Amino acid sequence: MGSTAVVGPLGIGGVRYITERLLEALKREGIAVDRVVIDGNLLGQAFSYIKKMRFLQQYQDIIFTGSIPPQMHIFINNRVKVALFIHGFIYNELSGAITQAPPRIKAGALYLLSQWNFSKLFNRIDLYICHSITTCEANKIRDEFILIPQFIFPEEMRRYMEKSKSVKNNDGKTIKVVTYASFGDSPRLLKEHSLLTLMKLVSKQVNKEIEFIIINPSATAKKEYIGNLVVKWMPYLPREQFLKLLADSDLYIERCIDEELGLGSIDSALMGTPIAKLTHGFYVDRQDYTNEVIWESSFNKLVNTISDYLNNVEYWKPFYVKRLREFLLNKRNWDHIKEPLIKFLK
Repeated sequence: MGSTAVVGPLGIGGVRYITERLLEALKREGIAVDRVVIDGNLLGQAFSYIKKMRFLQQYQDIIFTGSIPPQMHIFINNRVKVALFIHGFIYNELSGAITQAPPRIKAGALYLLSQWNFSKLFNRIDLYICHSITTCEANKIRDEFILIPQFIFPEEMRRYMEKSKSVKNNDGKTIKVVTYASFGDSPRLLKEHSLLTLMKLVSKQVNKEIEFIIINPSATAKKEYIGNLVVKWMPYLPREQFLKLLADSDLYIERCIDEELGLGSIDSALMGTPIAKLTHGFYVDRQDYTNEVIWESSFNKLVNTISDYLNNVEYWKPFYVKRLREFLLNKRNWDHIKEPLIKFLK
């Protein structure tokens, strides 16, 4: 029996990928770890946990993933250390389920939201794990937390560089800009209409044709022409296809307006594509990057900065690619961020 269990729904997209990376990271540290999958349905989770509660008692440490801990976790023996790895914003996720989900899930979401509002869900949690300080604050977590931002393994840099070289590069006649609209809903994410406004203003300052690709799992494939701007909506892409698209692009736009760089940004940096983002002034001091990323705290300034970059992309792209790779190796390398979690588990 392993000493650590990573417990939660199997998940889709980014949460599933991040969970798999966490498992790989812990195994690299010589930690015996098991993946325990429970029902992904908000109501089904309770029954799934009840069935596995006795089984979970045998572990030394349990890491719950998927942001929302089950009510059953309060019955776990106190000798078992419990951590909660929060990926999103609980209030927004539950509110979305209440307004959009089928009746059974809506009922479960209403109950969980009432518990969250009274902070009862967080009883019996020894450690919180967040991607950023802002994520913790938005979920009413101010103590006993550690940060695990999106990270890479040291050897990945070379492998992804080789992967990016195998992709046919953009011909230079058309500038290609990409963004990713995830399933998650959060006030810390730029909305699609803001992204469209941004790129419309940028296109007026850039003389080349710009292809702006919005990858949206909920979208229908379509294309719209606005002057020299071609907006292209694409549905969900398998990871390998997404990486190839990034390698063939000139810029990736991060939607987070807080300090976080999402999984898409890390993938973009690995594939050699610079990142642009708007950071709200409140979060600027929390950033662990400066001139590695094209960022501004003003919407109008970001329009001008992106326009300057795209007008001189042949010069600036190699500069940002080099800085981004140094940033990943120095600040987002698993070996540099792992210590607090490993200390908790050992």
